[in-house]
Amino acid sequence: MDPVVVNDPFTEEIKQKIMPLIKKIPDVKNIHDFRVVKGPTHTNIIFDVLMNIECKKSDDSIKKEVIDIIKNIDNSYNAVITIDRDYINY
Repeated sequence: MDPVVVNDPFTEEIKQKIMPLIKKIPDVKNIHDFRVVKGPTHTNIIFDVLMNIECKKSDDSIKKEVIDIIKNIDNSYNAVITIDRDYINY
């Protein structure tokens, strides 16, 4: 299990900027495991995007949409995204 930092003002600020924009993407159901890793030249923004079962887009096209949104917020942000699909269990 990856540790997720809580109560970090920097992480919360970035999350509040990014989450509403990502949730506007059609078929995005939720975002989870959001974390931020600061570096000297860039900041990694790491999270999972849960997509609705009806979503027909490829993982790569979803990732590109998310990366574009994040780069528009700050070009030094590097998105590291995992796409989760919401499947029905039988």
